[in-house]
Amino acid sequence: ASSATMTKQRPLHVPVATLFVLALLLPQQSHAKKKKKNGNKNRKLMLQINKQREKCQEICATQEFSVDNEQQTQSLLHDPFSAESMACVTKCMSDECHGKIYKQDELEDGEVDKVRASLFNDCMRTELLKRD
Repeated sequence: ASSATMTKQRPLHVPVATLFVLALLLPQQSHAKKKKKNGNKNRKLMLQINKQREKCQEICATQEFSVDNEQQTQSLLHDPFSAESMACVTKCMSDECHGKIYKQDELEDGEVDKVRASLFNDCMRTELLKRD
């Protein structure tokens, strides 16, 4: 009788343990799917941002602007990495994001500011998500 009782109890413990393990794994799997979905969405947004940047670089490369408050003009084709060129591109992409990130302290020639570049991309992502 005691061996029959042990046989009946053992199957009950196995499914409970299995359900417990599954319960622990399921949130991780759905989290992984959500993370993958968000990763794909972020990649698509970055592709959109990069395409827009390339389009704006082409537009800005053909524009002319005044240099050092003088009346002379210089094509942006001569220096696509100048502060004026970079400002033209970010304004073309989003005047609102440019204003939020760069307006108070514009880039200087040769300055690289990865933090503000990242903030600008975040702003662009938010703006693109609002449009969708």
